[in-house]
Amino acid sequence: MTRMLDAALHYISNNTPVFPAGRIDKHPLCANGFHDATIHENQVRAWWQMWPNAMIAIPTGPRSGVWVLDEDLDLKKGINGHAAMIRLEIEHGALPLTLCSITPRDGLHRLFRWNGANIRNSVGKIAPGIDVRGDGGYFVAPPSARADGVTYHWKDATADIAEAPAWLTELALAASSHGLRRTIIDLNGNGPPQPSSARDHVWARAALQQECGALHNNHALNIAAFNLGQIVGGGGLTEQEVIAALIAGAEACGLIVEYGEPSVIKTVNSGLQAGKKYPRRRLH
Repeated sequence: MTRMLDAALHYISNNTPVFPAGRIDKHPLCANGFHDATIHENQVRAWWQMWPNAMIAIPTGPRSGVWVLDEDLDLKKGINGHAAMIRLEIEHGALPLTLCSITPRDGLHRLFRWNGANIRNSVGKIAPGIDVRGDGGYFVAPPSARADGVTYHWKDATADIAEAPAWLTELALAASSHGLRRTIIDLNGNGPPQPSSARDHVWARAALQQECGALHNNHALNIAAFNLGQIVGGGGLTEQEVIAALIAGAEACGLIVEYGEPSVIKTVNSGLQAGKKYPRRRLH
């Protein structure tokens, strides 16, 4: 039994479908590409008997239960996905620890749990050097080796596969939609409604998550309602979703038990209406 076959059999023993890929161009060797990925042992053995050194490819999306964030690195071409990801983390927050594969060019494949979101493939749309492999894609998995012998290997094989934070999921979804656009109302009366980018949407949703996660007393609730009210005034969030999220957050941290639901709702509405008077949008 070859090392690749042994590894492929290990993957399918965990219900992870695999298929063989070429060692030079990562192109699928089977007729229907990732559509042929399987967990059936006989087929896997037949493939690796035919191509003993083939690399192991895994489809991304609902079949494998993972999607991949690919940080590419090619300094000769000026591509540095690591640096781009650092900038994104500074702006949005640190990524959770998750299972990662180091690629032959010292890039990084971060694996995240598939949560049912319609994430599809994209190249460089989240940021330069940051690609997404979602439904309809695949990635080459360790311990695959290219024709030159350089391998893919796990950064920490014992790490669990984490769920991506909301901000990254929304960036991946926006990239899948090829630059989704939506319309907001210019509340200051400065001409026609202005286009709001997917990044504006991600920024607003991240702010909603952050504010709801920082609730610990009635004063903090009022501040959160005011801050989110500003974004409502700028058209980035709806009043209904902010109220629902803040009340749910207040319940989760015990504020409703401590202050009572009528008091919490009053605080939320007061802060929200005050914040709407001072509309705020993402700085471009």
